[in-house]
Amino acid sequence: MNGFFEYFRLLMVVTVVCFPCLNASLVLTEIHYNPKGSDDYEYLEFYNAGTETIDLTGYKLVKNAQNDGLAFSFPASTLEAGAFLLLVEDATAFAARYQTSSSAYYQENITVSGTWSGGLGNDGEVIILQDPSGQEVFQFEYDNVNDWPEEADGLGSSLELKDPAEYALLSTTADRNNHLGDEDNWRASADYHGNPGRDGAKATQSVVINEILSNTDGVVTDTVEIYNPTSNDIDIGGWYMSDSTTFTKYRIPEGTKVAAGGYVTFDESHFNPNGDWNPSAGTATSTEFSFSGSKGDQIYLIQADASGNLLRLIDHVEFGATLSGESFGRWPDEEGYFTPMTTFTPGAANSGPRVGPVVITELMYNAGSTSNADDLEFIEIYNNGSATESLENWTIANGVSYTFPLGTTIHSGDYLIVVGFAPTDGTKLATFRAKYGLDNSVTPLGPWSGSLSNRGETLLLQRSDTNGDLLTDNNTGNTSYPLVTEDEVTYSDRGDWPSRADGTGLTLSKKNFTSWGNMGDSWRSSNELQGNLLDIGKPQREIAITEVLAHTDYPLTDTIELHNPGDSDIDISGWYLSDTSEDTSDYENFRKFRIPDGTVIKAGGYLTFDETDFNPNVDPLTGLGTPASNHFALSSAYDDDVALVEASSDGTLLRIVDHISIGPSQNGVSFVMWPDVNGRFYPSQSNTLGSVNSKPSTGTAILSEIHYNSGEFTNENELDFIEIYNSGDSTLSLENWKLANGISFTFSSSHSISASGTLVVVGFDITDAVKLNTFRTHHGIDSSVVLAGPWSGSLSNAGETIELLKPDTLEVPIDGSSPFYPMLLSERVKYDDTSPWPTGADGQGKSLERANPYEWSDTENNWTTSSENPTPGTYLVDNFAPVFQSTPVTTATEDISYNATITATDSNPNDVPTLSLTIGADWLSLSDNGDGTANLTGTPLNDNVGSHLITISATDGTLITQQTFTIEVSNINDAPTFTSNALTTAMATTSYAYAITTDDPDPTDTLSITPITLPDWLTLTDNNNGTATLSGTPTVAEIGNHEVTLRVDDSKTNNDQVFTILVSELNLAPTSITLSNSSLSENIAAPYVIGSFLATDTESTDSHTFSFVSGAGGENNDDFSIDGSNLRSLIEFNFETQTSHNIRVKVTDNAGNNLVQTFSINILDDITEDSDNDGLTEAQEDALGTSDLVEDSDNDSVSDKMEDSLGSDPSDIHSTPSVISQSAEILNGGWLKSSWFGVFHDNFDNWIYHMRLGWIYVQGTNTESLLLWDLELGWMWTNSETYPNLYNYDLEGWLYYFQGPDGLGSSNPRWFWEHSANSWKSSP
Repeated sequence: MNGFFEYFRLLMVVTVVCFPCLNASLVLTEIHYNPKGSDDYEYLEFYNAGTETIDLTGYKLVKNAQNDGLAFSFPASTLEAGAFLLLVEDATAFAARYQTSSSAYYQENITVSGTWSGGLGNDGEVIILQDPSGQEVFQFEYDNVNDWPEEADGLGSSLELKDPAEYALLSTTADRNNHLGDEDNWRASADYHGNPGRDGAKATQSVVINEILSNTDGVVTDTVEIYNPTSNDIDIGGWYMSDSTTFTKYRIPEGTKVAAGGYVTFDESHFNPNGDWNPSAGTATSTEFSFSGSKGDQIYLIQADASGNLLRLIDHVEFGATLSGESFGRWPDEEGYFTPMTTFTPGAANSGPRVGPVVITELMYNAGSTSNADDLEFIEIYNNGSATESLENWTIANGVSYTFPLGTTIHSGDYLIVVGFAPTDGTKLATFRAKYGLDNSVTPLGPWSGSLSNRGETLLLQRSDTNGDLLTDNNTGNTSYPLVTEDEVTYSDRGDWPSRADGTGLTLSKKNFTSWGNMGDSWRSSNELQGNLLDIGKPQREIAITEVLAHTDYPLTDTIELHNPGDSDIDISGWYLSDTSEDTSDYENFRKFRIPDGTVIKAGGYLTFDETDFNPNVDPLTGLGTPASNHFALSSAYDDDVALVEASSDGTLLRIVDHISIGPSQNGVSFVMWPDVNGRFYPSQSNTLGSVNSKPSTGTAILSEIHYNSGEFTNENELDFIEIYNSGDSTLSLENWKLANGISFTFSSSHSISASGTLVVVGFDITDAVKLNTFRTHHGIDSSVVLAGPWSGSLSNAGETIELLKPDTLEVPIDGSSPFYPMLLSERVKYDDTSPWPTGADGQGKSLERANPYEWSDTENNWTTSSENPTPGTYLVDNFAPVFQSTPVTTATEDISYNATITATDSNPNDVPTLSLTIGADWLSLSDNGDGTANLTGTPLNDNVGSHLITISATDGTLITQQTFTIEVSNINDAPTFTSNALTTAMATTSYAYAITTDDPDPTDTLSITPITLPDWLTLTDNNNGTATLSGTPTVAEIGNHEVTLRVDDSKTNNDQVFTILVSELNLAPTSITLSNSSLSENIAAPYVIGSFLATDTESTDSHTFSFVSGAGGENNDDFSIDGSNLRSLIEFNFETQTSHNIRVKVTDNAGNNLVQTFSINILDDITEDSDNDGLTEAQEDALGTSDLVEDSDNDSVSDKMEDSLGSDPSDIHSTPSVISQSAEILNGGWLKSSWFGVFHDNFDNWIYHMRLGWIYVQGTNTESLLLWDLELGWMWTNSETYPNLYNYDLEGWLYYFQGPDGLGSSNPRWFWEHSANSWKSSP
């Protein structure tokens, strides 16, 4: 058939069939059927959930054939997209409450279309809407029983449809009827008197009733705790608390605030001041109240305005009977269930639920579509306590009702089964036993009344509190004890509850008997195809499917990886792998690839199977071949399944060990389980088949911000958005990409994101200028922020899964069907509005922001609450600190090489961490490889045994991350060793003694020394401290060689010392030592042979060995050496420093006898030396009486050589040449001649006799400044430059001494020219 016509025909068929879906945009969103005050305030609210205006002309509400319901014809009018319309019982009453500005419940801009005929019954009513053609849009009936919200039944609230957008997607009348008729899709309005004409939004609880103490004996009174989970303080002053629908009982004092994250408590001193607890009580008022701990009770918290008008039902809690002093509290958080707590914690976080010890451990609530499904349902109970429990008068209540018979007990560790049929019915009992593999010894209890809902149910296991107050039935007069909750299970076929227990033949099985039963995470599907009655069952994913490669172009082949996460090996022989869905109605479909006998997966190990195993008939290169019926391959372009099923040795299928579903995948890219065996499947960064999984891949386009709950705005859904960020370095086209799951949106060719840019996707039509402007204004953004939309669906306020899908290469099916692009998972986020996800994004005006764009998206750890308002279009990427990926190797062994590879990564693409050892150990070194890895290596020795604190730093140049750990070096026992040298000679009749010493590197080891081989004449004495003595006296008969083996042992290892003792005849020690020469001249270069030693010995044939020994007389041994018998010098001796050197010498003969003798080596003086380098030999200095060690013996600043040459006495300080003499020429006869002063004779006592001037006294240390004293002229000054000019101190002027014709000066008389007198002056 021509493709176009076939397509057109199908389109027409679809159009005709789905025509009624056009009416789905008109949604009934609120029903106020039993208002406070009067039925005149009843109303219905309609909402246009579509994007186009609806023409209401001809729409009508009609009654059914029994004349039940409402009748109303809509007038000619329209309803704009996003607008509300009201139908009312009484227009005047409605206007007085809701349309009068002075009313506390006034709402602006309410449109009332008219009043109906008929009425909204308080016990339920049918509502039928028809379109203009008379076709039914919907028909359903609300109710006030079962799970319909009771607050809407006369307590002030209305019924609100939870998700109008979800309803608007429904395409058939049947679907719409089912949706509206399901009480789970409705809630009670939080607002008192409802909220006509506006979106009620989620019933956000600003504060919650968090804990209640109701059974109080003694000084403790009934207590209510209120908790504020938000980040802002909340004023609850003027609000009301009540234990009944008379809401205005206790009014909370004005100014009462609950701090952000804080608690406030109220007790009977507040709301029951005149109660029995108060010994000074007065008359109680009608507004006072207390709680019934024996019967259970309720508590309301209602917001009111300053005038006392009730505005909003903030919270309402019902609770049952409790044990004395036991509280009820919310768990696990502010939106959790009320359940008995382990401890009452007023004003603080709740302690956690009390569990058991008798608990519900397994449920079969949906046995499938078999006709006897109800007869296969059961409840299993287990006693996890240590004592036998009597179950008399215990009950199972709520979803089913059963009272245990008198005499019923359950022993510690035992199970009981309760069923819905009478166990006396032999046929049903046999069928039940056969279904679950029970023998005839097992008989269940029953029957219960009621049934286990396939959709979900609350089951209470209640014990009789025999310590409680007796209760009397007002109708029968019978008495009974209160029933308190022992265990509680509120299961569901949705959310995080195991879906495989919903009609597949599997049961709900509790993972841990001590865990709380109201959490889906506490349960698993039984896995066992017959359930695990009377047994805890084997854990899910005991063997896990952890990696699957499904898109494989040659040479790759489809591969399945199995992992054993446990600590024991598991034999999987005869188990089956298949591509069968876990929802198969025929378990035989699991029988495909049978795992070969003998297949064992080691503890912590991995095992892979590929197409050569499960699809061997198909050629991997050509794809040709005919698979057998039990062969399979995995789909790369469609969704597929992998199941692992255990079978017994006889082939009976026992349980689904694991099952996973995967979507289309990219060629060569595997799906991996992350972050562990309880995680989810994601495309991997790299294939790691057969080893630990890599992280999920992170695409270039990432989900960077999610705004799912704007708060209580009429247009809340139109303010939601998803921001996509391009983390790459080039523009990314999003053509044919999709957002899927919670919402649906397909990107067109016009959608692209620039590098480091964003695209914001919204739920409204961006061509709607009003909504677009509202969005931009609300979020404070301008037209530069690119928007795309609308998506279909909505972001749930209670949590949602969002997937970003990208197209793979075009797939052309071999069956001839149309080519298509498989959509690959690029990103997935399954956010939630409860902890551990950031709760600040849930209706408080903030959004979820991606913390790190380069890390895995689907974890609460990578999302934060926006610090301020949402920022669509702006995503700032931080510099992220390096992260260590390697696990420290914390053990090492002495003497064995330690080698650990350190790996650190950095999310920022261009950052490569540098690694360094900040705190280390001296036996370790770290080598940075420059690629984010380093090698920490070293070999610890015995001294390194023990703990070593190690800190390794990783830096990207800005931020530093440190990894600190301790390496524990374990000891390897080291063998002890002998440290003493064996004494290998002995003499007959002479005592032999060898002092043995040993050592052990291990200081705590205890050493023992024992003989292994020992001659009879020797005895070993162990001192038990690592030393011993080997002693004895050999006789003449022992002359000869004797082999000795000694062993030192530390109880773990040992070492031997093996030697031979030569016993010889009695040999006398040498009697003396002579040295052929004992003197040595100083200054002789070393080494120099001084002389030779000779020993005098009675045995002339003995050989002798000479050596130095320390002791008295051996102070200078280190200055000499002995070479054979020669004594050599090791230094050059100095007579002036030391004249003799003492040595101590030992001579030992060949029998080991020895003699020690001391010698003095005399140093001879060398008189030809000039030690002080003053030009005089020692002999010359001796003659002069001066020292050869200093140049100036008399310390008169004139060298000995100078004085000797001038004729003064160099040994006498009083005989000192004048300064003039020291530079004068020496003449004959003791005369000296100065080049500038003339000829003179020095008297060496500062007096000189000048040849012409006569006697002159000279003072001065150099010729640059001299004082001369003359007998006639007195003191004068001159120097070598000034002379013959002299300054006379008496004349206070200069004199010029006449030199005469020979230049030596005048004499007798001496002539001077006196400058001041300008005349000659004579002087004798």
